[in-house]
Amino acid sequence: MERQKWLHKPVITRKDVDKLRRTLKIGENLIYRSAIKETIDERIVMPKYEKVVVKKKYPHLVVVENPHRPGKFLKTMTYK
Repeated sequence: MERQKWLHKPVITRKDVDKLRRTLKIGENLIYRSAIKETIDERIVMPKYEKVVVKKKYPHLVVVENPHRPGKFLKTMTYK
């Protein structure tokens, strides 16, 4: 069953990543995905999604921050 789920995932090619790198602008909104371990049972990991804004752009990564908490919790996203 897991194999069938894997087969239906969209494929992101290197060409798509290069296009994203060229077209991404400072101030654009993105969704940042992270994983949080549950406090009671640490084997359970739950995904967390938060809306972020691009602050700086580098050739290999972008720096993003949550607009609801400006100046705190800067995060990086790499082009992969």
